[in-house]
Amino acid sequence: MIEIILSLISSIIGAIGAIYLKKATNNNIFNKELIIGIILYILGIAIFIPALHFGELSILYPIISLSYVWVALLSKRIFKEEISQKNWFGIILIIVGVFFITL
Repeated sequence: MIEIILSLISSIIGAIGAIYLKKATNNNIFNKELIIGIILYILGIAIFIPALHFGELSILYPIISLSYVWVALLSKRIFKEEISQKNWFGIILIIVGVFFITL
């Protein structure tokens, strides 16, 4: 169970990192958003590595796909991006797929 929790945390941190990387594109090439985004990506990986110690890669890696869900939701909230019906359908498929894989 700890491996699933660590994988979820890793996916959330990675998604937040992606948001910071997007914010970094609005500034000069080296800025605090870029540094924060990179640090969050590295932190996400550092959290995922112990999860791999406790669980199977074929179960845990699909959980990382939830980062697509978090990025879509955060992008909608922070950047006011639209999520189309097709994208909502894809988000639902990801969630259902992860649910079945982790049963």
